Amino acid sequence: MYVDFSPVRYPNKFNNSYISMSYGSDNLRLQADEINRNCPDLVNGNVCTVYLGVYGYNHSRFSVMSSMNFGWASPNLLIKGQAQTGHVNSGEYNYYSFNVDLPETVNGAGAPLIFTVTPSGDGDIDLYLSTSRDREPGMSVHDEASTGWAGADSIVIDSENEHYCTNCILYLAVYGFRADDYSIVASTGLVELRCGVNSHGQSNANEFR
Repeated sequence: MYVDFSPVRYPNKFNNSYISMSYGSDNLRLQADEINRNCPDLVNGNVCTVYLGVYGYNHSRFSVMSSMNFGWASPNLLIKGQAQTGHVNSGEYNYYSFNVDLPETVNGAGAPLIFTVTPSGDGDIDLYLSTSRDREPGMSVHDEASTGWAGADSIVIDSENEHYCTNCILYLAVYGFRADDYSIVASTGLVELRCGVNSHGQSNANEFR
């Protein structure tokens, strides 16, 4: 599947902006920043037309469908230290926000901000973070990311990190590279454990969590 915007009305293998090539079904997700970049007049209420080209490597029947996900318009709120569970499909995102409210430190380092997502099975789930409501976090746009191949992914923002803050709102995207159930937790110190739910993190040498 090949995708582009005006003036490219017939996207193909040689002329396209986005590609999805895999065995079986293809799924292509365009985030808000990518849509706005290709259709800057959307803010004025104009129509944005997306053109698709489907190429058959061999003779086959197919169906094609488009849909809009408004999850970024209303991210789920994370509560400090409380694990939340969810499910994300392959190629899709779930969004969260976290209100940081920490005491200012005059001397010494402040408490680190720790975000961890843990798949329940053998899925591959990635974590992206943005510091601005105007920047939808994802593969192409993010300020911090954790994209391990397996197991839990953690983003740790300590007081020396340029994105560290004590009074702000941070935004996260959970991406399903391979679909699975998961738990996600944001903490600035103690993490609340939930019965039967694994909780992962990371610790430096000679350091307590």
